[in-house]
Amino acid sequence: MKKLIYIFAVALLTSCGGESYETELERLISRRDSLRSAYEEMAEVIHDLEAEIARLDTSKRLTLVTTLPAVRDTFRHYFEVYGNVDVKRNAIMVAESPGRVIDIKVKDGDRVRRGDVLVRIDDTVLRKNMAELETSYSLALTMYERQARLWEDKIGSEVQYLEAKNRKESLESSLATMQEQIQRMTVRAPFNGVVENVTIKLGEMAGAGVPLMRVLDLSEFQIESEVPERYAGLLKTGSAVDVVFPGRDTLHASISSVGSFINPGNRTFRILVEVDAENGIFKPNQLTVLRINDQLVPDAVILPANVIQQDAQGKSFVFKAVKQSDGTTVAFKQLIRTGATYQGKTLVIFGLEGDEHVIDKGSRSIRDEQRIALVQ
Repeated sequence: MKKLIYIFAVALLTSCGGESYETELERLISRRDSLRSAYEEMAEVIHDLEAEIARLDTSKRLTLVTTLPAVRDTFRHYFEVYGNVDVKRNAIMVAESPGRVIDIKVKDGDRVRRGDVLVRIDDTVLRKNMAELETSYSLALTMYERQARLWEDKIGSEVQYLEAKNRKESLESSLATMQEQIQRMTVRAPFNGVVENVTIKLGEMAGAGVPLMRVLDLSEFQIESEVPERYAGLLKTGSAVDVVFPGRDTLHASISSVGSFINPGNRTFRILVEVDAENGIFKPNQLTVLRINDQLVPDAVILPANVIQQDAQGKSFVFKAVKQSDGTTVAFKQLIRTGATYQGKTLVIFGLEGDEHVIDKGSRSIRDEQRIALVQ
């Protein structure tokens, strides 16, 4: 009996405690919701008050910014490729016949004219052979002339006449060949130019085909470059090119030749640019930069690239400074669409007309529709 009374008392107390807990929780939730609603109403009122205070309080310190105009101008974009300077005529002089060098007429840096003697190779043996051939030819010529007179007088046989004629003509051919061989023992300049890299020494044996020196024509230069194939449809003969040499003035030239073949190894094609020799400033194999215009947009809106920002969605925008009717200046966010950028200047395709004042310095620390102060 006592046990049943005890269980009933415990159940009663438990039931009373649960109702008290649920009542307290509901009261707290209700109080929280009412406070939250009041807080939100107060926050909205405070926001409105702050906006009105900001509008009326002229003593408040405003963010200082500078502006620049969104100008309209011709936008030019260039791409750059490396070029290699070369001369049009560059000859490696070699000995056509082997022999000992008996005379060297030039040294590095000498200027020569076409036909000037550069190197003489010993031709003593050839000249001795030449003298023997000349003696034999003199006899053959005499015999031929006699046979010819006899044949005209119908004396002698035709065979004797033909043999004498053949002997004479064969020796004439041998003399011509020997004369050519002797001439090959003298190396001459193929064109006007400058001698470089004389490698042979007096008394050395010159082998056939072995380089002796180089002759360069420094009056005509050209620049060769390999251009990526994506520009294949853009470049043509006569296209303008700026030739840039570090530390020197930029030269203006034009493309003289555009290759018709795409190199499968590096997907490029070859172009040549002719340039005039100016006081010897060019040197063969000198490295230069070719700057070629690939985009020209007249009357375009152009902005410095550093004033353009991107939002969280990756959209480009700038802040415009707009003067209000009450005399204040407000920053407004303006979405734009941009094009190419060259040397810090960006083409604006959409979003600006060209008569706006775009915020430059201070644009990273302001927000849309914020009042600002312009630095004079």
